[in-house]
Amino acid sequence: MYFEGVGLTVQNDPAGPASRLDHVAVLVSSLDGLAPVLARHGLAADGVREFPKEGTRETYVSGGRREGRLLLVEAAGPGPYSRALEKRGPGLHHIAVAVASLAGFTGRLASSGWLVHPYSLRGNGRPADLWLCRRGVPTLVEVLEDPAAASPANPREAFISSLDLALEEHLQGLFSFLDCPAIHPGAGLPAVLHTCVGLLSIDELLRGGGRGSR
Repeated sequence: MYFEGVGLTVQNDPAGPASRLDHVAVLVSSLDGLAPVLARHGLAADGVREFPKEGTRETYVSGGRREGRLLLVEAAGPGPYSRALEKRGPGLHHIAVAVASLAGFTGRLASSGWLVHPYSLRGNGRPADLWLCRRGVPTLVEVLEDPAAASPANPREAFISSLDLALEEHLQGLFSFLDCPAIHPGAGLPAVLHTCVGLLSIDELLRGGGRGSR
């Protein structure tokens, strides 16, 4: 599956990276029109959940896999996702990686070049996650704690197998710090998302969910 217009690469590594790709989140104006788009690719959403505190309706697309899932997020009410939609429009919102120890990860964070997003500083994040950002990086990064991340990844359990992130050269080292061989940033990379079921254009997906205006 390809998402054109995103610009991000992630490949699951059977050697067992120190962090794993947990999910890739795409912000859409509405979830209601996405079912026909997904069905054309033999996919269906896993079920919609509502989060009033964050003002979202969310659903995963996993193809029955447990890792590297696609998260579709509708900004249904006031909150950080609604503000992001108003500011940047629909598209890639964040990449989530799982680490075995969040405490160990944060202990190395000061020299990484990443900034802790205000969403984390306000205490809105769950105790077992951390949000990172950096000017010039076209996505947020959510870091989750999952003890299973210490075990080798199973490529057969990954829905998203590859995602290319177009990133200026001076920022590429930020993703080296994440210690996730799954993420391959680079200048001029094709803006596509690869999954276990083939290719899907992000423009097609956003049209189904209402593109809105950027």
